[in-house]
Amino acid sequence: MQRCRALCAAGTGAKGVIRIPAHRPIREPNCYQLVLLRHGESEWNFAKRFTGWVDVDLTETGRLQAARAGKVLKNHNFEFDEAHASVLKRAVRTLWTALHSSDHHWIPVRHTWRLNERHYGGLTGLSKKEAERELGKDMLLRYRRGYDTEPLPMEETHPYWTGSDRRYRDLGTLLPTGESLQQCKERILPYWYESIVPSIRAGRSVLVAAHNNVIRCLAKHLDHIPTENLRDLEIPTGVPIVYNLDKESLKPVGEPDKFGFTGRYLSDDDVEEMPSPWEQGVAVNEVLTLELLQREAHRLNLDLSGIKCVTDSVEKHGDVASASAASAPELKAVDASEPQQLADAGARPVVSIGNMDRQSRTAQSDPLDDWMQPTGF
Repeated sequence: MQRCRALCAAGTGAKGVIRIPAHRPIREPNCYQLVLLRHGESEWNFAKRFTGWVDVDLTETGRLQAARAGKVLKNHNFEFDEAHASVLKRAVRTLWTALHSSDHHWIPVRHTWRLNERHYGGLTGLSKKEAERELGKDMLLRYRRGYDTEPLPMEETHPYWTGSDRRYRDLGTLLPTGESLQQCKERILPYWYESIVPSIRAGRSVLVAAHNNVIRCLAKHLDHIPTENLRDLEIPTGVPIVYNLDKESLKPVGEPDKFGFTGRYLSDDDVEEMPSPWEQGVAVNEVLTLELLQREAHRLNLDLSGIKCVTDSVEKHGDVASASAASAPELKAVDASEPQQLADAGARPVVSIGNMDRQSRTAQSDPLDDWMQPTGF
């Protein structure tokens, strides 16, 4: 049998993995799965400022978190039928990225102001340290973590006044100027019952991309978390949360944690890794069958035209190692663009993947991949 040696000039490639579910169950029997996803780290998360309804973007870390979240969902074989998100950029971008990373570009998406972050009123835009200096540590803690404490209202003269944003021009008296966590929950629940619950009961798989306090409110509603426990419940950025809901009652199924929270955080810790023969990089002097090499090139969308090839005449020697040593002086560099040259040499082509320039690698790639890179949108 003829074999080919791929010569990589740039060193070894990174090995790919096949991810398989670990033994801990993610899906409970006779349950619907609801996935909640807090947006990736935002610019004001990083700066530790009260954000609320201000439309800040994700940081580079946040964009990578969103991409990773989508990959984790894909690794766990989640297949969504629809998605819901707020109208704020950080949640929208997180959802876009997660849908791209998990191959869910086509599913319908609904946006609503009711899934916006809690409105922090007059605190909006302040750093945590500035707010502590003005209000004192105890009062700030009541505003931040209290359940029914409403913050100072946002006035029309506030630099981040939301009443001038055309996204909310039709809300009228529904437009908040500051919300307690309880008021935030009351604002969310109509959309929960009118739009999300019917989809879940119809057997549709639902993904919700939202915000810290929105998910805390939904967790309190689903798990009936005591108010005193809710203060210490913090939702990490960019980590999917899976709720298993009983098909009859839609009550959460599973063992609650110390806060009474039954949602399960989904991460790469829940999967085991094993090498994939089709996703490994090609090592220097690694001997591959031509079929494997062609399949690898097809997987990577590589354009093999114009790539120089070399040959080993294995048929004469019967042993790959001896053939390599015996035929090394006779190796011929052949231009793959000239098929007759290959035929005259009696050779089957081998691609030196390490010598391919970046342009030839990306020329055949999906333009959407570049556009959807964390730094690209």
